[in-house]
Amino acid sequence: MSKKIGIIILFFIFTLLYSYAASDENPPSSPWSPGVNMEPAPSAPAPAPAPEPSQPAPAPQPAPSQPAQATPEQHVPAPQPAGPPPTTAAPAPQATPEQPAPADENANKAKELVAAGIGFIGNKRFNDAIKVCGEAEKLDPTLAQAPFCIGMAYRFLGKSADAIAPYERAKKLKPDEGNIYIQLAETYLDIGNRAKAIEIYREAIKLVKKDTDRDKARDGLIGIFIDDGNWNDAMALLEEAIKANPLIAKRYTQRGNVYAEMGKYAEAMADYNKALDLLPGDVGAIMGLARVQILTGKPQDALKTLEPALKKYPNDPAVHLVNGKALISSGKHKEGIAEIELAVKKGAKRLSILMGAAQALIEAKDNDRAIEILKQAAQLSPKSPKPHEILANLYDGMGKKEEAAVERAKAKELSGQ
Repeated sequence: MSKKIGIIILFFIFTLLYSYAASDENPPSSPWSPGVNMEPAPSAPAPAPAPEPSQPAPAPQPAPSQPAQATPEQHVPAPQPAGPPPTTAAPAPQATPEQPAPADENANKAKELVAAGIGFIGNKRFNDAIKVCGEAEKLDPTLAQAPFCIGMAYRFLGKSADAIAPYERAKKLKPDEGNIYIQLAETYLDIGNRAKAIEIYREAIKLVKKDTDRDKARDGLIGIFIDDGNWNDAMALLEEAIKANPLIAKRYTQRGNVYAEMGKYAEAMADYNKALDLLPGDVGAIMGLARVQILTGKPQDALKTLEPALKKYPNDPAVHLVNGKALISSGKHKEGIAEIELAVKKGAKRLSILMGAAQALIEAKDNDRAIEILKQAAQLSPKSPKPHEILANLYDGMGKKEEAAVERAKAKELSGQ
């Protein structure tokens, strides 16, 4: 009776263990979640099957004159036939906890170190992040997050040149991860290598797996082409993007910007209105439409167009910048200058705002203030040739040839010419 109870208990325990292991599934995790153990949990070992009882061969019949006697206390085994001795089933080995291989231990430790490195970056301990993520890369050279973490830390330290190599290593390990391409291209822009940034953005458009990341790469590439005045390449990319998905409002806004730069104002206004049809209140389209209205001699229309944007985005320096231009164009010079100064104050860390403000001040004949803002822009982005190019042209117009020559030489140096 006690044996039967014991068997029933063992069966019950094994059933519980099996059902627990079967339900203990790891949730899916992103490959860009450092510190997460992505190995499946080991399942509980199945109970070893009980050995089958061996069936001995029938014993030869004893002679009638000598019967074999056996009592329950003293069992006499039956004689075995000739041949190899019967094998005795070995007891089932006891299951022991599976020990992780050294490689698994290193991989898990590397993920923990990367998680710590991300935490250090969040706390602005960038050198500590570089150290622990470097250790992670040594433990697991296949973990792309480790060099990616190092690249981020170097870039936050302002050492963009040092960030290039770890970002390139990460890209080699994870050639379909869009964030790597975006960061790498922006880092090449930091150091003034626009040609390499264009190359990286183009690779991203072809290779990355997420549509959103490909869109970011396309945006970056379009931005470079617009900054460089390369309208044909910018337009080709935008036509391709709109054909692929004609319901994205920002693509029409971007194409409207290109049309406006090309002087095709009717086409630009049509694109801005299309963007607003798809996304009412889109601030980019509103500002683009207002700029075209200013350029076509309709500043009062521009001021009316900008009213909802000023209410909805009162802290956006770009909105104040366009509004300032509209005020100046409508004859409200003092109010316009005040709006431009507000834009500079709110957008002091944005190169595009500083450059736009300087250009607006040049048009308003306030050259001295424009020079101050252009120098501020040059300090903000020391690798950009644009502030020096505009300064050179401004000094030329003011008859300051020596200052113009210095700025023009600086612009050529930064452009790699």
